[in-house]
Amino acid sequence: MLVFYGFASLSTSANAGREHRGDTGLGVAIVLGFLCFALLVGYLVDLVVQLVKHQPALVVADLLVLAALCMPFGWVSCHWYGMVDSTICWLPLHAFGALLNLLQI
Repeated sequence: MLVFYGFASLSTSANAGREHRGDTGLGVAIVLGFLCFALLVGYLVDLVVQLVKHQPALVVADLLVLAALCMPFGWVSCHWYGMVDSTICWLPLHAFGALLNLLQI
């Protein structure tokens, strides 16, 4: 993910002066969305496998990773539907917002 973030930063800065500079950012966002979706599916499958094997430590680890992967979707959904003041949106907005501030995005 860090390598992908570096690639995204380099490609958007390299294309900043060109005519269609938003195309690179959109392409990177689409690839990142597909990558996040693939990770969600993989961890959901692993969660089911660990539940069947009765390994609670690995189930908790899978749930934490799934929660981290769902944060961007919750952040976008809360903004999309105008629910920024609701209590259900507090965690995605603050957790993912803090990550965005940390990365200076």
